[in-house]
Amino acid sequence: MGACKSYWLFVITLMDRQYGQAEGGSMSTRHTDTTSLAWPHWLLRFAASDDPDAFEQLIWSVGGSPPYGGVSQKEASAVYELLEDYHGPGMASAVAYAKVAKFLKDPKTRRALELFRIRDRIASAPEDVSPEDVNEGLRLATELSHRGCHAYFQLLAAQLFHQRGDIAAARQYALTALTTFAALSLEDRAYMGQMLKAAVNATSFSAMEGEFAAARQTLGLVEAYGDDVLEHYGVQKTVTELRSMLG
Repeated sequence: MGACKSYWLFVITLMDRQYGQAEGGSMSTRHTDTTSLAWPHWLLRFAASDDPDAFEQLIWSVGGSPPYGGVSQKEASAVYELLEDYHGPGMASAVAYAKVAKFLKDPKTRRALELFRIRDRIASAPEDVSPEDVNEGLRLATELSHRGCHAYFQLLAAQLFHQRGDIAAARQYALTALTTFAALSLEDRAYMGQMLKAAVNATSFSAMEGEFAAARQTLGLVEAYGDDVLEHYGVQKTVTELRSMLG
């Protein structure tokens, strides 16, 4: 997907959000009956968005009574124990993953659990992301047809390309992830933080590539959210630095 198309979709997205949704209006979702969706849906949503409210919804999907989506109480308890272990220091234990896996017959659900295990490993050591994990995450996200998870791993791929000095590839991956997160954030507020992070990364990579007009355009759109929103999502400091650099 070309950079121009990515930027234009981002413009449209921000305009839509700017007039109401981002300032406290309701966020539309594709699903109104959340309790009909079992834990794998919420697991992948959290894996992609890294949003605290998404994690809380994931907890509720297995911690409520009855569990969401008709899941058995034993399976829900195993998932709940895994999430408690995940929330602690380091990765969740292999034992916790195995307890969940023994309930899973559907290959897609097994893939969802394996994707989450990769995400768990990355979150436990964010400075040591491996290309193998990113490639496997992209493969699983593609097989699961999960746009949010695919965009999450695209952002990580952008980080790896940046570390290798391939800024052009880093920029393209960041822009592609940005397009996806921008579209998803219209349906689900949980993706707003990832959208802003992708936009900041795309701005940085554009500036490194000497694409200053594109960098200023994206930065201006991000700044339209206001300091309070940017601070809430942890990008205010970087935005300030970029503003100073780009003038």
